[in-house]
Amino acid sequence: MILPKSNYVKNIVTLLSGSMVAQIVTILATPLLTRLYSPEQFGVLAIFLAVVLIIGSIINARYELAIMLPESESEARHVVFLCLLIACIISVLIFILIIVIPRNWYEATPLIQLGNYLYFIPLVTMSIGFFNAFNYYSSRKENYALISYANISKSLSTISSQGAFSTVSFSNSGLIFGYCVGAIFSCFFFFKAGIKFELTSIDKLKSVAYKYRKFPQYSMWAILANSLSVNLLNLVIGSIYSLSTLGFYSLLQRVLGMPIAILGTSIGQVFYKEIVKEKKLTGKGDVIFVKTAINLVIISVLAFIPVYFFLPKLFGIVFGENWIIAGEYAQILVPLFALRFVTSALTLTNSAFEKQNISFYWQIILLLLSMTLVFFSYTFNVEFINFLKVYNAVISFHYIVLLLILFLVSKGKL
Repeated sequence: MILPKSNYVKNIVTLLSGSMVAQIVTILATPLLTRLYSPEQFGVLAIFLAVVLIIGSIINARYELAIMLPESESEARHVVFLCLLIACIISVLIFILIIVIPRNWYEATPLIQLGNYLYFIPLVTMSIGFFNAFNYYSSRKENYALISYANISKSLSTISSQGAFSTVSFSNSGLIFGYCVGAIFSCFFFFKAGIKFELTSIDKLKSVAYKYRKFPQYSMWAILANSLSVNLLNLVIGSIYSLSTLGFYSLLQRVLGMPIAILGTSIGQVFYKEIVKEKKLTGKGDVIFVKTAINLVIISVLAFIPVYFFLPKLFGIVFGENWIIAGEYAQILVPLFALRFVTSALTLTNSAFEKQNISFYWQIILLLLSMTLVFFSYTFNVEFINFLKVYNAVISFHYIVLLLILFLVSKGKL
């Protein structure tokens, strides 16, 4: 590694250890799950996750990113409380909408596949909101061991529940039910550890909400656009093509996304804290940006290139012969996922420099590009594999542009 030995590296290693254990559990369990559940059942889970992750991306109005910024500990705890309050309000509103909207309205959408499990969406989104707030507060306190334990507990409870539910009468929904258990259990882990939040007055809460208003004004819409560009695609695939095609696509997302889940997210949390420190000292953040970017590129090359040529065969051996086609899809998207991995941590540069407007515009373009490609694929009856080839080329170029933008932001030139 290029980074010198320091607390920065120690913190990354601490987070990585927890993330790696959590993802190893997922990796080891996935071949079992692909034999217990069909591609169609994975497709239904992908629909559920698409809805949950779209809502979950803005469940705190992005105020969770502000938890790291206050000098005052009391102010930081008020931001935590604000995050929890917003998560509760949004989740309750979603629950009301699910009750009020007539079920026949869902018939023309993939949501009809979820049935009564629609009612689990608010519970999971609230859990995501609580997890986000506790996660960032723990990062602020440099309690990276707690974050690692929480990630491990989430993975273990999810996988064990999904495996157990495959043997009972409602096994068709076992993947969804197991995910719900994992999301809820991870929050209880933070509660048990005694995470603190504070509310001394409504005026103080209003004050921090106003002070960090740029997060909901810009960052929230930017991450929503990003989440829509990724997860809305899953919903559209389920509608235009088939549940089995969506199941194959969701598996490749899980597999190719593992480097991001194992390394990118953990590095990003520590990177965010360090670039904020550098900005406070020098007004810039290009030193830690370049160091982190170089390391991410090295890891990306080591993670993706060796397996590129063997992905279809590997998918067949590891996940079963029914999943070979998912390996063929994955082979096409390797360049895109490699670039996503490199940018996954570095995108927090915009938040550190309060350039959420830049993130917003880039994400809007990403969403427009994704939906335009889907529209043309639907209009001209493009085969799914050809759609993936075009999608990979266009979106990969867009991520390269993002890297250049983030570098300029870190140098204070944007």
